[in-house]
Amino acid sequence: DFEYIEPYKDYYSVAYKSNLKTCNIDDYLLMTINDHLYEIKRYEYRMNNSKEKYDEYLKEYNNLLNRITKEYEHVSNKKIMNYLLCIHDIFEEEKIQLNTEFKIIIKINYSSKKERVKEGIEKEYNFEEYSKMEKEYNRLKNEKNLYEISARIERAKMSESMRYDVLKRDNYKCQICGATAKDGVTLHVDHIIPVSKGGKTEMNNLQTLCSRCNLGKSDKL
Repeated sequence: DFEYIEPYKDYYSVAYKSNLKTCNIDDYLLMTINDHLYEIKRYEYRMNNSKEKYDEYLKEYNNLLNRITKEYEHVSNKKIMNYLLCIHDIFEEEKIQLNTEFKIIIKINYSSKKERVKEGIEKEYNFEEYSKMEKEYNRLKNEKNLYEISARIERAKMSESMRYDVLKRDNYKCQICGATAKDGVTLHVDHIIPVSKGGKTEMNNLQTLCSRCNLGKSDKL
């Protein structure tokens, strides 16, 4: 009576295709741990129970198979030998195959507005790899620094395509002082609500600032 358990999966989506190259999937796993730790622990518990049952099954299976093999080695009657061979083949054919490997899959998807382009990347974590990430999560939690997880994800979303879209929308002009590149300033794309304060890397939270105004604003709202 085995429970067939699918790997634990979590999905995310990004707004730009280029985000698939700039994102760090490990950070998304940290976000999954933060949001779904109870579900992951439940999955781990179920996998451990399944593995214990399957290990008992394999032990009993191998014992019986060894008995058949030993019987075959000591029998000279051809009919009995053929009978034992048939049983041996049936055992091998009917052996239950069960995957009890702990596995977490994080997948990040991109889909164009008209869904003509669909791409994605994914990463699989075994138990050892996941445990390392959980330790990193606990370290950030103990340091009361969990906001850094979402901040890293939001910073990585800032792609060249998104920068271009923001600059074009703002007419390549600083939204505070009105300066442009013709005035000899460097234009930056700034988070209106800083990522350190929960701001998202989305068009409505981005603005064009010159380097001087951006430096003065810093992480102020």
